[in-house]
Amino acid sequence: MARNELINLKDAIELYIQTSEAELKSWKTIYGYEDALKLFLGFCGNIPLEDLNEDHMRSFVIHEAARRRTVNGEEVEYSTETIYKRYKVVKTLVRWLHERKFIDEDISQYTRNPKRDVTLPEVLSEDQIKKVFRLLKGRDYRDQVIFETFLYTGIRLGELAELKIDDLNFETGRMKVFGKGRRYETVPMGPMLMRDLKSYIDHHRQPAFPAEQAVFLNKTGTKLEQRGVQMMIKRLLKQAGVTKKVGPHILRHTFATHYLRRGGSIEALRKILRHSNILVTAKYTHLMDEDVDSDYVRIAMERLGKR
Repeated sequence: MARNELINLKDAIELYIQTSEAELKSWKTIYGYEDALKLFLGFCGNIPLEDLNEDHMRSFVIHEAARRRTVNGEEVEYSTETIYKRYKVVKTLVRWLHERKFIDEDISQYTRNPKRDVTLPEVLSEDQIKKVFRLLKGRDYRDQVIFETFLYTGIRLGELAELKIDDLNFETGRMKVFGKGRRYETVPMGPMLMRDLKSYIDHHRQPAFPAEQAVFLNKTGTKLEQRGVQMMIKRLLKQAGVTKKVGPHILRHTFATHYLRRGGSIEALRKILRHSNILVTAKYTHLMDEDVDSDYVRIAMERLGKR
């Protein structure tokens, strides 16, 4: 006998969120859970768990596909990607409830993932990259090195903001990043990026607040937070005339796409981007051939935008 008679959907969701927080999942992940499950609760109502079934999951997807939101005064539908992500959160909740015996059966096994449109990543062209480097000349050297770090390693915004001095190993040519899943992983740095990081740290880094180990600092000598990095990159890309969706993540897509265009292998890219599933990496393969020597690829990547 399951424990569903002891708990309703609202209580189950609250318990799941609390458990996720106790597992130290990122605030972004928690926010995504809360957003999707609030919608699911609003759709189903606060039903007993014993009444929850696969029809609720299917009907929720149909309901979300029919909903509209207002953007610039116009009613637009939610993207298939958004609907897919919300469904996946609900599916994760259901499986969690089954694993912990709050429900007798994993009802998600009777549903299928909703289809989602294949969207190609937006990337910067080489001309746009060159324009950004021209804009960076004469500016704060920190901003140039931040841009280079994104462009030549493909790391994420949160990973860059959390970089510490001790995370940079100039002997092995690798940096340690605190990635998704709260795991420490390493990413290769090329000779040019190492040179510029060393120069920044030795000659340009703001005098640090006592015990501050962050690589990138603000004017007060404390860690430059994610929001500050994000706003700097957005302003820079807009000044360069980039009209597509701008932000640090476009530089991760740019790194991946140009890496493959220059002959890098998809398996090597998967390891650099730290994707657990190569199908995630495969979205970049619409542009290129594979396989050349990795040393050549690294050097070629560092020449990107530098002429």
